[in-house]
Amino acid sequence: MTNPNYNTLNNEEKYVIEYKGTERPFTGEYDDFYEDGSYICRRCNAELYRSVDKFDAHCGWPAFDKEVEGAVNHLPDPDGHRTEVECANCSGHLGHVFMGEGFTPTNTRHCINSLSMKFVPAEWRGAGWGYPCSTTYLDPKLFTWMGPILKVFTRSVSYTHL
Repeated sequence: MTNPNYNTLNNEEKYVIEYKGTERPFTGEYDDFYEDGSYICRRCNAELYRSVDKFDAHCGWPAFDKEVEGAVNHLPDPDGHRTEVECANCSGHLGHVFMGEGFTPTNTRHCINSLSMKFVPAEWRGAGWGYPCSTTYLDPKLFTWMGPILKVFTRSVSYTHL
């Protein structure tokens, strides 16, 4: 999907986000990742999930028991058995949500593709490094002047084309 306000996606990211694909289990960069911060949509930068809601479900993908309020749409999956979750802002595919498994008190597991998200460390919030605390949308223009600086602070995630 071409939209000048969206981030450029590589072929693997397009496959997952635009064509509702799934990355292989236990291969995503956020599967075994537990730092404090938020997860934003890789395509539009909307805040989706927070690290306080992440847990290890041993399923091969990052798992969350709650989304940021209003950030995720729940849709019937074409297979007729699952519920798909997509970004409420850009309709990008995130993964699936499962209910009634008993992993957490919310009894919910959002099983999300790492390729659908980017991580923003907590210390960047409200300090000019990420989205303002009062909003769930990260304007790509905020990062245009900081691209080289942000590369120093990121691991495998590149914010240079936000």
